[in-house]
Amino acid sequence: MSEHILEFNGLARRYGYRWVLKNVSGSLGSKQLAGLAGSNGSGKSTLLNILAGLLRPHKGSIRKSTNVFLLGHEPMLYAGLTARQNLEYAAGIFRADQSKIDFVFEYCGLKSHKNKSPLYFSRGMLQRLAIARIILIQPKIVMFDEPFTGLDQNGQILLNLILKDRGLAETGWRFDCGILVEHDSAKLEQFSDSLWKMTDQGELVT
Repeated sequence: MSEHILEFNGLARRYGYRWVLKNVSGSLGSKQLAGLAGSNGSGKSTLLNILAGLLRPHKGSIRKSTNVFLLGHEPMLYAGLTARQNLEYAAGIFRADQSKIDFVFEYCGLKSHKNKSPLYFSRGMLQRLAIARIILIQPKIVMFDEPFTGLDQNGQILLNLILKDRGLAETGWRFDCGILVEHDSAKLEQFSDSLWKMTDQGELVT
């Protein structure tokens, strides 16, 4: 493995006959957060889902030093479980410390809702629960796919802190690198170390 924590080469992905990604290559080093811009439908979310292991590329390869976690605008929670059970389930999969679950709920302002189903959560609360999950899991590589979408004010403050500090000092979490997709160019410039662009032809300019 080189000094890069995440490398991807020649990634390509199609939906039907349309190639959304074409020969996409890039790399991330330690403490690097790359901002990724591009128009709707240019393949940004597809790239992040591939890097997080949620989609398979039709071509190309990925090398990574550890697992990649996605924090997106869709929280991907189980409606049949309570909020606490969702975090317990995630902790079991990612071998996280379940003793921190109560702290995470309190930190994210969800302590009084931990035994409720996400079905009864507002959009902002759902996003905060997704943030609580990532704080609990403490991944080292994070893909942020429009994470501010639907966030309430408290959630935005929390996410601003995570992006600024590359984690949360109170929990001992620091992520090594990541990619931030965000339509707000000011946020990309504020939090990113480098700016990438996905063209309408599905090619990545780094």
